[in-house]
Amino acid sequence: MHILLITGPFPRPTFIFRMALALAERGHRVTVAARNRGDWSRFRDALPLPPGLSVRYLLPESGLSDPRRLLRLLSGLLRYVPRSPVRAWRLFRGCASWREFVRYLPFLSFPSPDVIQFEFLVTATLYPKLGDLIGVPTVVSCRGADLHMLEQRPPEKKAARIDALRWATAVHCVADELAGEVNRLVGRTDRVFVNRPAVAAEAITPKDNYGAAIPKIISVGRLEWKKGYDYLLAALARLKRSGVAFQAEIVGGGALFAELRFSIDDLDLASEVQLVGRIAPSEVLDRLRRADLFVLSSYEEGIANAALEAMAAGLLVVTTAAGGMAEAIRDGVDGYVVPVRDIPALADRIERLLIDPALRERMGRSARQRCLDAFTLDRQVEQFELIYRQAVEANQ
Repeated sequence: MHILLITGPFPRPTFIFRMALALAERGHRVTVAARNRGDWSRFRDALPLPPGLSVRYLLPESGLSDPRRLLRLLSGLLRYVPRSPVRAWRLFRGCASWREFVRYLPFLSFPSPDVIQFEFLVTATLYPKLGDLIGVPTVVSCRGADLHMLEQRPPEKKAARIDALRWATAVHCVADELAGEVNRLVGRTDRVFVNRPAVAAEAITPKDNYGAAIPKIISVGRLEWKKGYDYLLAALARLKRSGVAFQAEIVGGGALFAELRFSIDDLDLASEVQLVGRIAPSEVLDRLRRADLFVLSSYEEGIANAALEAMAAGLLVVTTAAGGMAEAIRDGVDGYVVPVRDIPALADRIERLLIDPALRERMGRSARQRCLDAFTLDRQVEQFELIYRQAVEANQ
């Protein structure tokens, strides 16, 4: 099949990049239409891209005071309009604004795909006419915050997202919990598919040493409020006051770096907690293998890919019950699941694991096997192939 994936920055996030690679390696033709350029320096080990995978960057619609963005827009107009002047004129007449015209214009020159996948619900709301414009079915992915935070959106953005759940040929959710949200919001159950996230589990070498004298806790994710790092730090402060020895790393970049740095100092955790920042995916895996347990303290999630990578590396996971996380982590088997925002429960489960290396090893090995059984890229791609086929059949 020829699959058109529409996303924001590319090659980030990592899980979308890996999914596109996996589809191409299965023999599909994959065109990624990205709204922004990501940082390719962090993905050098995956280059060159396989022949079946191509990346196209869409035209900028804002920030045109930047000469580079303005030049990209002007050069794009000069490139795309002469190729299909009649279709471009019809598109222009059918658009409500010049921004809408610029948004859709590049697709007139794309090879016609068999199916379009919008990687995020918010991305789908930017292109509600695209499926009809090029005459192919659409799949809209729901990954967590796009549904969980719907009530906090301005009314017009909330309405646009709900409309996308209705007009999509198929809806992909990363957890049963999100499929339930789709049903609650729009009453839809037809062609709503659950396909959980995946990681390259077989390619990740697991850790083999679970007996660290001072265990290391690791958490990986964007530094933003919904990841609940303030609750994690509060739990770690409780452990320190109780005399429990540990080291901890928080890996990731984001808007809250300075605030978290302040909280670490304010809670007297500077000797125990390192704020690592954003690093390459390969270095993240190295740090996971050197750690002893993974903690996800989120308020809101779908299913966190970082937690799945930790499981593949042989780490147990202590997680909140946010979103679909309880579908991924079996409480007491692959780690622990605690209520959202429950600092005492989070501290208690972490402490149990810090003082019991045998428990860490048993749960860590179980987590690795769980990932191999349920969260591989092969399984994910096979399920996407089924979703695409059913979307195409429904559109005929």
